[in-house]
Amino acid sequence: MNIVFSNEDRTEVLQLPIIPENLEINFPHNNETFSTIDSGDINLVGRAGLKSISLSSWFPMKQYSFAKSSVLAPEGKEFFVKYKRERKPLRVVIYNDSGYTYHNETYVIEDFTFGFDRVGDMPFSLSLKQYVYKRVSL
Repeated sequence: MNIVFSNEDRTEVLQLPIIPENLEINFPHNNETFSTIDSGDINLVGRAGLKSISLSSWFPMKQYSFAKSSVLAPEGKEFFVKYKRERKPLRVVIYNDSGYTYHNETYVIEDFTFGFDRVGDMPFSLSLKQYVYKRVSL
């Protein structure tokens, strides 16, 4: 599996060097439950909510033979800090080694947390929320 982040025009691309053990994509629905006098509770099915992605991994401080890309900790950290500060969406593409795309949508960074472990690598956690472009018609 490969996970790639990019800006919309793909002038800046970052492929995660270390694939997380777990990757969760939450796909909520905006349903509403109402209590009635005669029928009890009823559930009104709403529209789909915004998806969210949560992942934890680490950026290496040196090159490892098993890494999926050559991205090191300073570059990885700065990429996510930049897009969080600029409040710009990122395209997230998840695909396998055969090229099959599992997921390809735009997100904004909700939270980015990083630290350092005892060998100097940089563990991080990243939370993203789906970004939907709205078209305005006049």
